[in-house]
Amino acid sequence: MCVSAGHAADLTVDLPVRGTLDLADYADHLTGVDGSASGFRVCSPGPGEGPGSVLLRSALFTETQYEYVEISVRQRAPDSLAVDLTGPTEVAQEVVEQVRRMLSCDLDGDAFDSVARSDPVLTRVHARRPGLRPVLFRSPYEAACWAVVCQGLSRERTTELVRALAESHGRVAGVGARRLWAFPPPHALVTGVRVPGLSALKRQRLELVAEVALEGRLDAAALRALPAADALAEVRGLPGVGPFSAELIVGRGAGHPDLFPLRETALRRAVAGLYGTADSEVELAGLAERWRPYRGWAAFVLRDAYVTCRRCALRPPARPVPGGRGEGTRL
Repeated sequence: MCVSAGHAADLTVDLPVRGTLDLADYADHLTGVDGSASGFRVCSPGPGEGPGSVLLRSALFTETQYEYVEISVRQRAPDSLAVDLTGPTEVAQEVVEQVRRMLSCDLDGDAFDSVARSDPVLTRVHARRPGLRPVLFRSPYEAACWAVVCQGLSRERTTELVRALAESHGRVAGVGARRLWAFPPPHALVTGVRVPGLSALKRQRLELVAEVALEGRLDAAALRALPAADALAEVRGLPGVGPFSAELIVGRGAGHPDLFPLRETALRRAVAGLYGTADSEVELAGLAERWRPYRGWAAFVLRDAYVTCRRCALRPPARPVPGGRGEGTRL
């Protein structure tokens, strides 16, 4: 990792990447779906950047020291990213590790490509955006808060309330198309959540999540060090965390590469359509065994394909998908 003095930023960190990664594919994903959960915004390139370059921006509080920083991520080369940091430079290492996890560039992409090549359907789907990896929440704590807020609500309403949380307890930077929302650190919620539209029960649960985070029980590295089933059991022991929330925290919060979220409706529908299988947790779990140790990455790729292509007319394949009981969906 090479660090150099930045111009507009306080610090620029060069981040090496193993395997295929293309920020243009990330931009396509984030603009094709609601990318607010990831915290990244796709922005126009700044002065001196090429017309085809991609810039991802975010604002966040670091996970352990809770320092506020703003970041911009751009691609220097196929195997290198540049992270521009505006904020306290003494937390640069923590910020870089957080960004690496958020963009899933902390693991070797070639290893997942090898897994994908063993499955003709996943190979075809992955070829749509070969440079895209799972895009995560800024922390397991933030994922847990989203899980609390989203219960019984649409994604649009959830986004509105989470942004209201950021405006009242976190931090907002920029204006217009360049506006960024930094989700509040746990110490800002533990003293009381004050957001109109949130029920008393949800406010209470958010305060409990904040307490748990301050106790260090939502540590991303610790959760990822466990087998996926053990990590789920660990967070299921936290107040108010059910099966769906546990999968969101471990998979999209901590970024566990081998966590396959069996209780996610959109993912089950995607797999049923692509592989011609029944919408069954048992059958889905059996199918996912072929994607170890990257079942979480496979889930992200399949979900991305489903969310993107359900807006267009999906055509069945000319022949049944190998391994499926019927005809799946061809992308």
